[in-house]
Amino acid sequence: MLVAVAIASGLIAAAHMGKIPASLPNITQDLHLNLPQSGLVVSIFSLLAAFAGLVIGIISSRLGRIRAGILGLTFAVLGSLLGAWSESFSLLLFSRIIEGLGFVLVAITMPGLITAICPPRHRAMAMGIWGAFIPAAMCFMLLTTPVLIEMKSWRGVWLVTCAASLIWLIVFTVTFRSTEEETEVQLSSESVYSLFQPIPLLVVGVFICYSALFAAVTSFLPTFWNESLHLDIRSAAYLSAIVVSGNIVGNVLAGWLTSRGVRMHTLFVFAFLLGGIAATLVFRLQDSIGAMLLAAFSFTLFSGFIPGGVFANLPGLIPRQKLIPLLVGLIFQGAGIGQVIGPLFLATIVDLQDQWRDAGYAVGLLAIIGLLLTSVLVVKREHH
Repeated sequence: MLVAVAIASGLIAAAHMGKIPASLPNITQDLHLNLPQSGLVVSIFSLLAAFAGLVIGIISSRLGRIRAGILGLTFAVLGSLLGAWSESFSLLLFSRIIEGLGFVLVAITMPGLITAICPPRHRAMAMGIWGAFIPAAMCFMLLTTPVLIEMKSWRGVWLVTCAASLIWLIVFTVTFRSTEEETEVQLSSESVYSLFQPIPLLVVGVFICYSALFAAVTSFLPTFWNESLHLDIRSAAYLSAIVVSGNIVGNVLAGWLTSRGVRMHTLFVFAFLLGGIAATLVFRLQDSIGAMLLAAFSFTLFSGFIPGGVFANLPGLIPRQKLIPLLVGLIFQGAGIGQVIGPLFLATIVDLQDQWRDAGYAVGLLAIIGLLLTSVLVVKREHH
């Protein structure tokens, strides 16, 4: 019960990220946003993670896991409510910053809470399920946001996510009110220094490659299908939801495989090797929507081995369990960096070559870098 509530808190928080892609055209038209402004509204969550992930992890450790979760959900409620009444770009951006802080705080806090409350025999599976919280929320919002916009407007989507977050804030608070809160974690310079050792940093590097790959492929899929196969945006969004669902399967499967003794670096090799090949084929198979869809689904499935494998192995990557929020903060910082550079790198390659087929070179290079980092990680862990 407690684990389910913690995982659901991540899903609710991630919905605030997932509501943007299908809402953006309506927001752009309503508030008369230019392209850079629209891009900032889309990327603000990633930028917050990229620049403040570790700092937010430290704040989470100092507050305590339950208080940090309550504060994060509160920010999500307030930010979404403010966004629903925004009449200007500046106010909308400010509301997205508040929502983003809430999302990052919840995302960084919940893994430590799940690790603490989940029995060891079920921990790997639970953390594998947790790793799917972002793609699951994205998939759900891609499917529901167009319907909500047709019924109301993009502001209705913001009010729905505000209400959902408020309800879950109450559920979370009531559920954990009788749970003994941990004392504040006293962070020494030695504790923080333990994060900047080869193994944690290599895992963060792997996560940068994963998030760059995932963001590059999934961000451009609707546009790619629209331009290459002349699909309408709504159909492309629904196909994208199917593709993203593969990442959910991959995360859960990684948790199950970890509980069966499969090592983390083995999951990384499968993810970058098979996922990288599939990602390359996405942009090469332009003659068949079925083959492209299968390749894209295979990519997101195998790439899901990385977050699922990392979260399932979190306790073994850090010397003290109470430092998990700091490590997750650093991992999310890496994820934010990857989400910024991945789409930019792919877009630059496509723009230089003026054809989508060459996007395969970009994703292939990212996969190769991920494999190289994995090989170094194997060597370091064997000598650790």
